[in-house]
Amino acid sequence: MKQSWYGTSSFCEKLGALYGDNSMDKYLKVKKLAQRNSNKLLTEYKKVNSDLSLHKEINSRVDLYSKEVSSYFASVGKLENEQETMSIAAVVIQKYVRGYLARLKFTPVS
Repeated sequence: MKQSWYGTSSFCEKLGALYGDNSMDKYLKVKKLAQRNSNKLLTEYKKVNSDLSLHKEINSRVDLYSKEVSSYFASVGKLENEQETMSIAAVVIQKYVRGYLARLKFTPVS
């Protein structure tokens, strides 16, 4: 006569859930963590790369504007020098004209 054990299948299912083969769980967790870290590094790399390109663009604009400003100041300085030269020339001309007019007024014409 054969004896049968009642309830063995449910008992084995519970044991399988508690003591099942989970040898790959750690590997899968490490793999998921590595994938997550890789994605995070990739997004950070893209962000840094875009920030770097933005920084390069800003630097090129700053260089361009500084060149424009320096050329503006050079042209303003040149204009100021020209105006100063012209005012000195006007003073010299006025000096000679005043002297001529003074000599005409005080010197008798014979």
